[in-house]
Amino acid sequence: MPRPPAPRAVQRPSARPSPGSAQASAPGAQAPSDSSPRERATPRRQVSRAVATLEREPQPLDLPGGSSEHRATRRFGLIEPGAAEPSGTLREVWRAVRAGLETVLLSWLIAVVPVVATYVATVASPVLGESSWADATAQGTRAWLLGWGEPFPVSDSAPVTLVPLVLPLIAFALIGGALRRAELLHAWAAAITGGVMALGLVVGYLSVGASPTVRGTLIALALLGLGVARAWFALPWVSMPGPVTVHRGLRAASRTLIALVALGVAAVLYAILRDLAATVEIHQALRADVLSGSLLVLAELALLPTFGVWAAAFFLTPGFHIGLAQASPLEVVVGPLPVLPIFAAFPNEQDAHGLIVAAVPLLVVAALLVPALCAAHTWLDRAITGGTALAGFVLGMTGLAWLSGGWSEGASVGPLSDVGTAASEVALAALVVGVLGAGLALAVSLGLQRWGVPERAREVLDRHLGADSAARGVLRAVRHPLRSLRDARR
Repeated sequence: MPRPPAPRAVQRPSARPSPGSAQASAPGAQAPSDSSPRERATPRRQVSRAVATLEREPQPLDLPGGSSEHRATRRFGLIEPGAAEPSGTLREVWRAVRAGLETVLLSWLIAVVPVVATYVATVASPVLGESSWADATAQGTRAWLLGWGEPFPVSDSAPVTLVPLVLPLIAFALIGGALRRAELLHAWAAAITGGVMALGLVVGYLSVGASPTVRGTLIALALLGLGVARAWFALPWVSMPGPVTVHRGLRAASRTLIALVALGVAAVLYAILRDLAATVEIHQALRADVLSGSLLVLAELALLPTFGVWAAAFFLTPGFHIGLAQASPLEVVVGPLPVLPIFAAFPNEQDAHGLIVAAVPLLVVAALLVPALCAAHTWLDRAITGGTALAGFVLGMTGLAWLSGGWSEGASVGPLSDVGTAASEVALAALVVGVLGAGLALAVSLGLQRWGVPERAREVLDRHLGADSAARGVLRAVRHPLRSLRDARR
């Protein structure tokens, strides 16, 4: 006679298993689930189910103070924000509006305060005439709008079109921090944050009596959309849509752009240290007081991201211009430069090393694309990952070159024209370097996969960099310093 099947253990939500129950006697038994494997694998659904379970069965928490000192227990339940009552939606709307206002006001103050400080330092100068605090604030607001792509009208025929990249970078950091503190749960709330920021830009235009240009509108919309989207998908509880191969390609492209610009900033700092005597001599010749000298140094530091893009264009071989002066690996033309101490580090004739300089970005592209290609095991995955990384790198480098210069020629800084990089030339050079770097990365990744290097490296990392190891904590602190500080404070 066949043996009947063993009964299945079912765990009920309202009762705990007793020591003699079937669940206790069968540790390997699992409760049946009415959800599909895709639903069980979704972290947001797991969190929602855990919250619903705690709402049905509040667990006693023995907390210090109050009735817990007298052996009494108090029951607490978790309520998901905005899940059960309409006031939750209103609270999320308010948090989104507050995040947008916080970003707009802080970024505006960062641009206006140095201008007002400059007015305070030179208020006794007869050149200012009848200028007032309101005029200084208006000029600071125009500088803030310049960071969003709107030309700064120095005169009717000679505006400033060179975008200081430090202002968009600060705005991106502020957007990310504001959305993280607001703890938004829906994409429409992040869209409200972007709309509030756009409304703040409109108020800035109205306060100075300026009309937005087509160029300024396009750049502002692109920066707002990119900043809000990046900040939203960077939240720990938000997952990016699309296949994982596209995610790997986008991460490789962003890391390549950051590494290349950081390498350019390092090259600029090296050139400053190399010509430090000339830089100090120009600074002393200006005879600035303590406040004016500090503001001058602060302005030069704020220009470092822009100069980093110029140096990256130098590595890609198109180079950059400052008026009649031209610098590229093929030719360096010395010409008159503005009286700014940092321009003493302008390249000289000995810095024209030829096309060999293009090997620097090529190796950067290949090195940062190899890990993404090693994680792909089919030719389709390799094609999607490599194509996404190449497209992201070319488009990102083109956008940075356009903001720090122009499309076919450089930007204008008052009467000084042709300043910065030419985005069309940088796009072509980035495409060539990206294709060569992707080919090199593909060859290296295929060789590493053939010898099993990625699996061995993953085993070594898992063995020596476990979740509780000190080395893993150090790496986590280096990658996410602000998050590590918040965790340590908690």
